[in-house]
Amino acid sequence: MSQLGISARCLTAPFSGRPLKVVIHKKAFCSNIQVTQEIAPDSALLVVVKANAYGHGLLDMVEVAGDHDLAVAVPEELACLSRQGIKNRIWVLEGPFSASCLLLSQQASVVWVIHSLWQLQLIASEGRALKLKICLKLDTGMHRLGLSEPELVEALNKLKALANVELFAVMSHFAESDHERSIEVRKQIASFDECVHAHDLSALPVSLANSGGIMFYPEARRQYVRPGIMLYGGMPNSKQCAKDKGLQAVMSFESAIISLRRVPKGESVGYGSRWQAARDSIIATIAGGYADGYPRLAKDGTPVGVFMTEGELAIAPLVGQVSMDMITIDVTDIPEAKVGMPVELWGENIAVDLVANHSGTIAYDLLTAISQRVPRCYI
Repeated sequence: MSQLGISARCLTAPFSGRPLKVVIHKKAFCSNIQVTQEIAPDSALLVVVKANAYGHGLLDMVEVAGDHDLAVAVPEELACLSRQGIKNRIWVLEGPFSASCLLLSQQASVVWVIHSLWQLQLIASEGRALKLKICLKLDTGMHRLGLSEPELVEALNKLKALANVELFAVMSHFAESDHERSIEVRKQIASFDECVHAHDLSALPVSLANSGGIMFYPEARRQYVRPGIMLYGGMPNSKQCAKDKGLQAVMSFESAIISLRRVPKGESVGYGSRWQAARDSIIATIAGGYADGYPRLAKDGTPVGVFMTEGELAIAPLVGQVSMDMITIDVTDIPEAKVGMPVELWGENIAVDLVANHSGTIAYDLLTAISQRVPRCYI
């Protein structure tokens, strides 16, 4: 027991004693992979580990991803995996940017996703000495990256002159797969299928479905699916519940009460005096703020879990503006609250999607925003 009275749940606190930490549950990640495979049993998985595995730790998550194909966003992430000798096939979703990127194909099994004609020109001028696999990305309505149909025709013609390049697959990306009944998604699927059929690409493996596509659009579950947020226990739409889909939270963002004070009725708490006590209140200050990754835009009433001495969880509302290093919660209705009691900012009990919804954002934003000063513990 520390001087703050931190419970056994917080005994993994960092050397400084500040109780804020992130706990990553590797078994939950493995379980979510299994759930995804059960939802799409006829599809191979591209386990998306871009953005430091959505803030969970790139190498740590790859370590337990099995032999599934991996998907990263940028060549720097590929290089990191290559240096560690990762043998999984790795898809680079933004493709190559330079000749030095292409050289990574000598060290790892890579599928370069080609979204623009300039990338094929790069391969033609700098990559002829390399054996390369590519996936052509088609723009079917997202209008961010991808080849238009005329550009696809030009790309296929360029590929005829590139004997060292294997056209391995074709893919596209949905703009609205977080909505369960999107007309736009079905238009994109139809547009993709029509284009692939018209240009004799039907024999190639296809990848269309991200997490939303996997969950909500069975017709999009083709040879490869690309689960991202669902593998980490989040949902494409923050108003939905991951537990209802059998998904487990991989990240627990945990801290503890570091101060308690009485605030008389009518007094305010925090910067800008945003929240005023409607009654005599007990306010707990928690270690952790927006410099650590807790969303500054979290509203009054955002739930925070407080673990009682018996292990039971009580819910307390956020009150007052989130500070750089601290938040404050109203524990007036939790008379057992004391300094040192552990809290869950999000995790198994407080869904990250719920916190995101109270903050006007999405789980992806919160998970990837955890700062480097927050210690990580892997279980």
